[in-house]
Amino acid sequence: MFVRNLTTVQKGRIYGAVAFAVIGLLATASAIARPVASLALTEQPYDQAVVVRFSERMSAASLSEKTVTLMGPAGQTPVHVRTSADGKHVDISPQRDLLPGATYTTFVDGADSAQGDRLPMTALTFTTKAAALASAAMAAQIPEPLSGGPLARVITGTQAAQAEFSASCDAAKNSASFAFCRTSGTVDDGIFVPGQSNSQARWRLNKPLPATATVTDWPRNTFARGETALFGVARRIDDKPLTNVTVSLGAQSTRTDAKGRFVLKSVPSGHQTLLVDGSSANHAAEEYGQFLVGVNLAEKKANPVPFTLYVPRISTRDKITIPSPTTTETVISHPAIPGLEIHIPAGTVIRDRQGHVLTELAVVPTPADRSPVPLPDNFPVYFSIEPATAMVDSVTPENADGIHVVYPNYGNQNQNAQAQFWLYDPDREGWMIYATGQLSRDGTQFVGDKGSGVLRPMPQGVGVSNAQPPADSPTGCYDADPVDCATGIFIHSVTDLHIGDVLPLDFTRVYRSNTPYSFLFGHGASLSGLLSLYSPSGCTNYPTEIDVIDADGGRYAFFIGTGGRTYTHTARIITAKAYCSISRMAQLTRSDRYVRMH
Repeated sequence: MFVRNLTTVQKGRIYGAVAFAVIGLLATASAIARPVASLALTEQPYDQAVVVRFSERMSAASLSEKTVTLMGPAGQTPVHVRTSADGKHVDISPQRDLLPGATYTTFVDGADSAQGDRLPMTALTFTTKAAALASAAMAAQIPEPLSGGPLARVITGTQAAQAEFSASCDAAKNSASFAFCRTSGTVDDGIFVPGQSNSQARWRLNKPLPATATVTDWPRNTFARGETALFGVARRIDDKPLTNVTVSLGAQSTRTDAKGRFVLKSVPSGHQTLLVDGSSANHAAEEYGQFLVGVNLAEKKANPVPFTLYVPRISTRDKITIPSPTTTETVISHPAIPGLEIHIPAGTVIRDRQGHVLTELAVVPTPADRSPVPLPDNFPVYFSIEPATAMVDSVTPENADGIHVVYPNYGNQNQNAQAQFWLYDPDREGWMIYATGQLSRDGTQFVGDKGSGVLRPMPQGVGVSNAQPPADSPTGCYDADPVDCATGIFIHSVTDLHIGDVLPLDFTRVYRSNTPYSFLFGHGASLSGLLSLYSPSGCTNYPTEIDVIDADGGRYAFFIGTGGRTYTHTARIITAKAYCSISRMAQLTRSDRYVRMH
C-alpha cells in the first residue's frame, strides 16, 4: 500500500518517497556496519588489564601498541595489547600497575574490522579503584585526619608491637625536647634500638667493622682468567652473615651462601647498579629489606664490593599501612626515633620495583656505621625506608614533588646551623646533596627548603654544616694575645699532645669568640689541623671562588682559572678534605697554591 499510494513506477524504476526511504535506509545500514568500541568496565581494578569490546570481529593486525594508547595523570602509560581469538575484544595490559583512584582514557585510532571497515577514532574514559587493604587489621592502622585540618599522623607498628616496645623502655632521658625509649642503644637479634646514648652525633655502634670479602675467600679456580666478575658479602647489622640474599646485576643473579658471600660472573664492566634483595632470606618471624648499590667494575677481572652489604632487618615495630592513593597528607613517625617525621602528600601512590602498588612500608632505624652503603658524613640520625627500591607517584600534579623528611635536632644545633639533605643515587654519582634545610622555629627539627621532596625512598640522610666562616677573620695582630688587636676577637689555643718525630705532629685545640657554630670540641672550639671549605657563591657545579677556613676563622680565597677546574692562591696550604657547604665534595691537595674539584 505504501508503494501504491506514495510512489509511481516508470519503466521498472521506483520514484518518490520509497526511493528516498531506500536511500536513507542504505546510508543508515552503512553507518551501523562500522565497528563500535566500548569498555567492559567503567570502574577498573588498578592491577588488571583493561578490556575493550567491539561490535564486530576486528583485524588483530590493526590492534597493537601503535593504534591503542592509554593516557593517565602522568601521561602515556606503556601497555601490551592482545586481541582475543574471536577478535571481539582486546586486552590492554599496563606494564605496571595503574594509579589507584585515578582517571584514565583509552584511545583507539587506526583499527579496522575483519571486513576492512575503519573504526572511528574512539576515546574511552574510566576510573581505577582505590587499593584494597589485605585485612581488617591493616585497615585499622589507616591514619585518620586530625580535627584541626586535613593532616593524618600515624606511628609505625601495630598496637601490640607499640605496647611491647613501650614495655621495654627504661628511665628515658631527654635530648632537646625528645624523649628516647631507652637510655642506651642496643642491637637485639639484628634489630637496632637507638637510645639517648646515640644522640649528639653518636648514631653508631662504634664496633670494629668485619673484613670485607677478598679473592682468597673462594676456592682457587672460582674466578676464570679474563672474566669480569663481582663478589662480596652480606651481613646483618650485628655482623652475622646473612644467607639466601638475592644479589642481581643485569641478567645475572645469585644468592649468598652460609657465610653471606656471593659471586656474579660474566657481568658487564663500568658503572653498574647492583640489586640486593633480602626478602629471599625471610623465614619464620625474620624479614629483611632491599636496596640498590652503585659499583664500578674493571673489565676482565674479579672485582670486590669494597664494603660489607648490611641488609636491614624489619620488625613489626617498623611497619605502617597507608591507603593508595593517600587520602590526606600523612605524617609517619617511629617510636624509636623521636622527632622524625616522614611527610607523604595526599594523592601519593608508592610502587615496588616491579611497578606493583604498595600499601605497606617500613621505617627501619639503622646505625650510621652499619648502613647498607657507606655514608658520606656522620649523620646524626639515620634510617631506611623499605622497600628502598620503591618509586613514588601521584594522582595529583600539585602534590607530585614526593616524600619530605623532617629530621630531629639531636645535636642541639643553634639557629645558624644549615642542614644538608643527602640522597644516594646508585645509577649516577652515589651520595649527593639534593637540598638544604633550616632549623624549625622552636629549634627542635631540621625542615627542608623548597624542592626537598624525593621520588624514591632510597638511602637518604641529613648532615649539619658549620662551614660558613665567621664575619671577622683574625688579622695576626697578637700584641694583646689572646685578643686580636684589630678585631677584638678572643683566640685561645692549647696543645694537648706533641710528637717530635721526623714529621712533628701537634694536637692543638683552638677556641675563638664571635663564632655562631659548634665544632669538634664544642661551641667555637675546633682542632687546629681541621680545615673546611666554603663557597661564597654557592656550589653550583664549579663556583668562581672557594675559601679555605682555618680553625681560628682565618680565610684563604681560591679563584678558578679560565676554562678549568683549578683554583689558585699564593699561600701554602696543607692537605685536607671537607664537604662543600651545598653540593659537591672538594679535595684540597698538597700544593703551594692549587685546589682542584673532584
